[in-house]
Amino acid sequence: MKSLLPILLSLLFCLSIPFPSGAAEDQVVKVVEMAGKAIVNIRTEELAKANEEEQKPSLFRKYFRTDEDSEELVENFGSGVVLDPTGIIVTNEHLISKAITIRVKFVGGKEFDAYVLASDPEFDIALVKIISGDNQTFPYLTVGKKKSLQIGEKAIVIGNPYGLSSSVSVGVISALGRNLRVDNNKVYANLIQTDAAINPGNSGGVLLDIYGNPIGIVTAIYG
Repeated sequence: MKSLLPILLSLLFCLSIPFPSGAAEDQVVKVVEMAGKAIVNIRTEELAKANEEEQKPSLFRKYFRTDEDSEELVENFGSGVVLDPTGIIVTNEHLISKAITIRVKFVGGKEFDAYVLASDPEFDIALVKIISGDNQTFPYLTVGKKKSLQIGEKAIVIGNPYGLSSSVSVGVISALGRNLRVDNNKVYANLIQTDAAINPGNSGGVLLDIYGNPIGIVTAIYG
């Protein structure tokens, strides 16, 4: 599959527009109203060995067989961000890497099947494409040019923790350039750390600055 490193780098930074001081709370509301329509719930299904149950957390499991070597259908939930009106979505690679089905749901309730366009396991990022009719368009966020982030500036997370659509949390950028080891063989580098609340299911959701610009994709929870 194609490498998504250039896309990842462009996602991390973009332009900002000043707004009047003292209007931070109103600005958060405006950002959520503007950006929330482009944040989707992603549900995937994958097959896993039944004896891997303790190693494969999931909200639901449906068993096909009961013998020792049986497989189960594991259902996982995450988030995604629409980046193009034709229905191209950026999300986490770990959410779709073993998926046999991908289902996308918008905040308004409309659902669509989707398929993987490209992925990059090294940076845990993937692009999926909505399967839709001709000329159908979708709400989306625009990625702009690089901007400098500052520790302490406000950050907004929109995603679908625990499958709950369009959940919002607000915090600040706590640190830049963090490296996080997720297993014995993989390290995610140059991450943005935030204290905005993040829970399972937020993976693939968007991290926005106070002006509504995408500055990152939610990747991991530490702790």
